[in-house]
Amino acid sequence: MARARLDLFGGFQLSSAAGTPIPLTARKARAVLAYLALAQGRAQPRDKLAALCWAESNAEQARSSLRQALSAARRALEEAGQHVVLAEGDSVTLGEIEVDVCEFEQCAREATPASLARAAALYRGDLLEGFHAAAPAFDHWLAIERERLRGVALAVMARLLAHHEQAGETEQAIASATRLLALDPLQESVHRALIRLYERQGRQALALKQYRLCRAALQLELGVSPEPETEALYQAMLRARREPVAGMPADDDGAAVPPASAVIAAEPQLRHAVVLVASLDDSSAGLEPEPLHDALARWRRHARALASACDGHITDEIGTRLTIVFGVPVAHGNDAERALHTAGALHAGLARLAESANARLLARVGLASGQVLAACGEGGMTLTGGPVGVALQAMERAEPGATMVSNRVYQALPGRLEADCVAHTVLPGVAEPIPLWRVRRFLGVEQAPAQHAFVGRQAELAQLAGVADSCLRSGHGRVVLIRGEAGIGKSRLADRFVALAREHGLEAHRALVLDFGAGSGGDPLRMLARSLLGVAPRTDANGAAAEEATGAAIGQALAAWQLGEDELVFARDMFEQPQSQEQAAALAAMDAASRQRGAQRLMVTLATRRSAVRA
Repeated sequence: MARARLDLFGGFQLSSAAGTPIPLTARKARAVLAYLALAQGRAQPRDKLAALCWAESNAEQARSSLRQALSAARRALEEAGQHVVLAEGDSVTLGEIEVDVCEFEQCAREATPASLARAAALYRGDLLEGFHAAAPAFDHWLAIERERLRGVALAVMARLLAHHEQAGETEQAIASATRLLALDPLQESVHRALIRLYERQGRQALALKQYRLCRAALQLELGVSPEPETEALYQAMLRARREPVAGMPADDDGAAVPPASAVIAAEPQLRHAVVLVASLDDSSAGLEPEPLHDALARWRRHARALASACDGHITDEIGTRLTIVFGVPVAHGNDAERALHTAGALHAGLARLAESANARLLARVGLASGQVLAACGEGGMTLTGGPVGVALQAMERAEPGATMVSNRVYQALPGRLEADCVAHTVLPGVAEPIPLWRVRRFLGVEQAPAQHAFVGRQAELAQLAGVADSCLRSGHGRVVLIRGEAGIGKSRLADRFVALAREHGLEAHRALVLDFGAGSGGDPLRMLARSLLGVAPRTDANGAAAEEATGAAIGQALAAWQLGEDELVFARDMFEQPQSQEQAAALAAMDAASRQRGAQRLMVTLATRRSAVRA
């Protein structure tokens, strides 16, 4: 006969063999049934059960209360066709019934990888979580059993974590480590294991965040700092983010290109990466061999410079096709963004090359992300893994002049991509087709809509609100520096400050200086001045800057603002607008400090006049 089931981890759930809940609401009846279930078929004296749950009553009253509780449990089970509450004289036994705690302990004893995984799945919370019998003796027994089973669960998950780490099963290892820390956040060795797992995936922001969580938990609960081994791991992460690789060779344009062999070990390493595959469209083959060879060489030099600027690595160049990987050997946390910037710049650079060559030159670009095996041999870096094939198929399905991205890349940039799902691809061994998205537009950070509600940081927001109020009352500006480690949420806080300023009636202008690509080392003054003039940067369908259109818009804005000649000369210099011969000569005669002061005076004028218009 099929058995009823009693689940005691995470609460109390009694179910029939068909999975239908069996109602048993009496608190003491639940307590007696749970105690009998954990006895695993061993008979329990009535006096013991009565003393356990009704110690405050006299013997006769306690035995009467026990009979009522047993009757309630027996009636509930028998209505479900289960005759398992058995009484013989002064003893009571629970017959054959499935109990999650018993199965959990059996799996823990077997200790095979499969049984450990089953035990971890069964442990859905503490024993009878949230349950109180209002009986001191029972509640004392329950507290002891909870701690014992929690200790077994910690041991199970620790062994499971070790198994997944040895087998290279990173995702499963992360899940085990996360559950371990949820049960006991003071296990510093597990914090270190999770940090290393995140680093193996290239998720440095999460690794740094895990270190901060470890440090905070130790300080809050124990008043101590992390162990030297944990601090050493943290310092190594910081060095990996900050220190450049020595001895980088330069490409044909003089741009530094870090050799893969300098930073990737010869043995394959599993990394999370974004793979970009780009190829000239077949229509370019209509060129004569010599012009085509020259165009291809120039395009490759441009691609090498772009890859270097975005900290990517070209892994192969076959014919008109090239492959660039981002996130190997160093992950940056925004490798998908770096790859999209590179894709847009590749299209834009090819468009300029086509114009100068008076030819039709278009590229197809495909992007995909996921786990790859990266290794370095005599021929340079090599990649294997699903993302390489997906990126290649995305490139082949892209239209000339377009970029196609995998679903993972699309999901990694929420709100940043205006794209259409136009195709699916299939990989061997992957059951579900992988969606491919045709990119219509890649939005900048300031253009993307907010994706999540802002939670926390109330103290910092209160400080920033005070700054906004002070500026409004005094009419004078303030400088605020938001400083912190990577991944702590500085960008979200700055975004919320901008929104807060606008809520206070202030006008917000921002300059985003990236650490890669076209925006790296950019001039914040130029960006702010363009914003104050009300000129948004023009972009094409791939997100590449349309410099000619932007320049024309700036010229029109400068004319409309009617700046004085002294200010106009610095404005034209800042935006690289045409100058008269006299103005060009005056600028050439100035030293760098004088030109910088002139640019600063221009910014004051623009901000003052913008404020007057706003008022």
